[in-house]
Amino acid sequence: MTMTVMLLLTMTAMAQDKTAKQFSMPPRKAKTAVKKAQADFPIIQEQPAGNLKQYTRLGGGYEYGESKDQSGYAYIVFATDGSNDVWLKDPVCWFNTGAWVKGKLSSDKKTITVAMGQNLSYLSTDDAALQLGAGKVTGSSISRDKTITEATYTIDDNVIHLQNMDGENYVLGVFCSNDDSWQGYCDWSTAYIDEDYNPEHPVDPTQPEAEIPADLETATYAMMLFDLSFGSDGKESGRELIQTDAIVGFKDGKVYIQGLSGHARDGWVVGTVEGNTITIPAGQYQGTYTYNGKDYPIYLLGCDEETEEVKDIVFNYDPENGTLELADGLWLVDNSDPQVITTAFGVYDNVMLLSDGGSAPLIPADLETSDYLLMLFDLSFGTDGKESGRELIQTSAKVGFMDGKVYIQGLSGVASEGWVIGSVEGNTITIPSGQYQGTYTYGGTDYDIFLLGCDKETEEIKDIVFTYDPETGTLELREDLWIVDSSSATAIDAAGVYDSVILLKGEEEGPATAITRPQVTTEGSCYNLQGMRISKPQKGIYIQNGKKCGSSDISSDTAVV
Repeated sequence: MTMTVMLLLTMTAMAQDKTAKQFSMPPRKAKTAVKKAQADFPIIQEQPAGNLKQYTRLGGGYEYGESKDQSGYAYIVFATDGSNDVWLKDPVCWFNTGAWVKGKLSSDKKTITVAMGQNLSYLSTDDAALQLGAGKVTGSSISRDKTITEATYTIDDNVIHLQNMDGENYVLGVFCSNDDSWQGYCDWSTAYIDEDYNPEHPVDPTQPEAEIPADLETATYAMMLFDLSFGSDGKESGRELIQTDAIVGFKDGKVYIQGLSGHARDGWVVGTVEGNTITIPAGQYQGTYTYNGKDYPIYLLGCDEETEEVKDIVFNYDPENGTLELADGLWLVDNSDPQVITTAFGVYDNVMLLSDGGSAPLIPADLETSDYLLMLFDLSFGTDGKESGRELIQTSAKVGFMDGKVYIQGLSGVASEGWVIGSVEGNTITIPSGQYQGTYTYGGTDYDIFLLGCDKETEEIKDIVFTYDPETGTLELREDLWIVDSSSATAIDAAGVYDSVILLKGEEEGPATAITRPQVTTEGSCYNLQGMRISKPQKGIYIQNGKKCGSSDISSDTAVV
């Protein structure tokens, strides 16, 4: 606690000892319940627009017959529209009606002034308002002093201090509008403490929120990411797949995204679009997040996975497929500070947004599915690139149709819980490539799995296209395609390759044949993710001596078979 705060607490104790015996009983008990305010007594009941900050409340107070220290939290909203407006909630600690009073922030952001006479509640028995006012301490009573027209607060780093109400001569109190009688509630030597203040990176609460053009056209994108949690040693201890949605709009070379934050979903960010790169400046305000009874501001940051330094949020953008993929080496972070990683409320990686044309499998709650028999050939390849193995697999899948779309679970051979979503047009079902399926564990390492279509001749990525017979409910993969389990959503890095894929509705599941991958046993040999030994590694992930490696890492003495 700072020296300033210690001094304030000392002053509070002195003031409390003196005034506790002096304050007389008020003429009537204040009605703290918020009543219907008449037109003559307007009360700000709705939280004003702007950035909300929460402070710990200290100082002396008096609540109808009892002198007591202030406690709990104070709330201030700072305007973000370029004005110097601020609003304080329940400015007198123990008079809690939920009312806001308006103030002004000085141009140097060091002083807040709040006009006296603002209404806090409506007293129906007297058709009067209970108002904020200055109370003069005289002997054993408090009287309203209307010559004092403002309460003045100074801002000194993490302390906002009420200056002209010291409890010795004046208090900040509640008075009745019709006769100026004191209503038994007052504060003095008030201090609001910002416990999250970082002197090296102070937060400017007047920082504006993202401005969204009124004529912005937006679309709903599917969003999937991994939510990370960390243990006491700072290492990753949890990784949960999250599938949700976000709102995305493009206009005049800029991108606008709502919903990137996991803790303030209504917040927007604004970034720039340059070719295949989208850059979103770090530190944009998203809203507030309540934790253990306290409201925290949320700012969205990019973070370097290795150094944990704040970075801009960079997405690889594919305008043709409407895909945004967080750049390698970055986390997305929900943080209480816009400039430095301090209190991270959320850390996410592998963030991907997909337009409706390539949406992630967000499964409708009321989707009705049918059991299907899935038959396919699992392929393996020799060193010359030619097919050297072809095993028939029969297993089960689930298929559902809804609103012109098809939903299939179980197409992946190594992540069978995953879903894909596609479109149905007559006798054709098209499933966009790159949809996430889950993880595949190999050699103690978890690999993300994405489902791709692949041209058999060129090995280029294609959409997965089935010929569909609605009468029999049969789906048959187009002859020129493979289905590929890949560790990349945008490149062939095969963990499984399948052809002659057929789904048959209502058929009983065939022999329970698990799709397995052999383990690496040959020292020095190199294997792909299928466990197949290869002689000429290309771009992708491989396994050598039981460890993951890239093509550039493979030793020169790798066995050639």
